[in-house]
Amino acid sequence: MFKKKPKELLVMKLREDAVEPKYMTDGAVAFDVCAIENYTVYSTLVKVHTGIAVAIPEGYEINVRARSGLSITYPNYIAISGGGTIDSDYRGEIIVPVVNNSHRKKPWVIKYGDRIAQCIVAPIERCKLTIVDKLPETKRGTGGFGHTGR
Repeated sequence: MFKKKPKELLVMKLREDAVEPKYMTDGAVAFDVCAIENYTVYSTLVKVHTGIAVAIPEGYEINVRARSGLSITYPNYIAISGGGTIDSDYRGEIIVPVVNNSHRKKPWVIKYGDRIAQCIVAPIERCKLTIVDKLPETKRGTGGFGHTGR
């Protein structure tokens, strides 16, 4: 599917029983990471360990997102790190903070080996940050949080 030669992402298993992350299909843009322990998630925040660390190439980041399949099975599941970034200079374990918003009605049981989140490796660009007194105007202006309607 992807014609361009891929960048190399170095992956280190921090535990022998850590599940190797992988792309599930030829067209997948994200690779899945798995839990390395069993968890029962009620409404409190739980940090799900993956047992892997990565060396992201300079100029790239990893964006950790919720898996769409999990959101169908567990509609109240939230990967807190959804939209979260792993910087290229971070070498620690990938940990996925999750919460179950079912308000204790139905616990979310995570088992060893369950695919818990997906990770997208993406190029980034840094900008020079310049403090100004006024920003250039746009048609949208300061409209946000649903300003365009439903």
